[in-house]
Amino acid sequence: MTDQIKTSSASYITDVRINWDKINPVFANTMRQVLGVCFVKHNINMIPTFGIRTLSDQAKLWRQSRSSLEINQEIQKLKASNCDYLANILISVGPQNGPHVTNSLPGLSWHNWGEAIDCLAFVNNTPIMSGDAPEYATYAQVAVDYGLTAGDLFKSFKDAGHVQLRKQEILDLYTIKEVNDHFQVCETGREV
Repeated sequence: MTDQIKTSSASYITDVRINWDKINPVFANTMRQVLGVCFVKHNINMIPTFGIRTLSDQAKLWRQSRSSLEINQEIQKLKASNCDYLANILISVGPQNGPHVTNSLPGLSWHNWGEAIDCLAFVNNTPIMSGDAPEYATYAQVAVDYGLTAGDLFKSFKDAGHVQLRKQEILDLYTIKEVNDHFQVCETGREV
């Protein structure tokens, strides 16, 4: 179901491809406010394109721009850290092709935790594809004004449409083994 918000004489669509019920509720509420401000004050319709992402989807995105050597090295690192669950997901998705779109292994993206959303900017019903467009800078500033972290401001890999709840990286809060065990329990129901 599409969630539409009415504002004065206009309405905008706040979701097309995401399930808001799977997004952290505090983050979802704040993001709806950010989207509203972008639309009402700046005439930018930010359409969410990705919300929660499965570990398999994250693995596919991570693998798509990496060499077999780099992939095998990460799999071996995960196994050496007793993170067989994450290693097996990285293996199971098989070879992928495409552009570099993420630095985050499965489990290490806030999308996997329901705390990140990617949006595409539209102005006058026209998509703005360039992440360097000023609309993304405006979106980033509005997100920051609401206490969120904007991918447009990332130093290592600029991600213009990305906004997340937390400033910290996942590995600033948890060990890779804790991440592995969390998702193994959540997704399989099997205790570690």
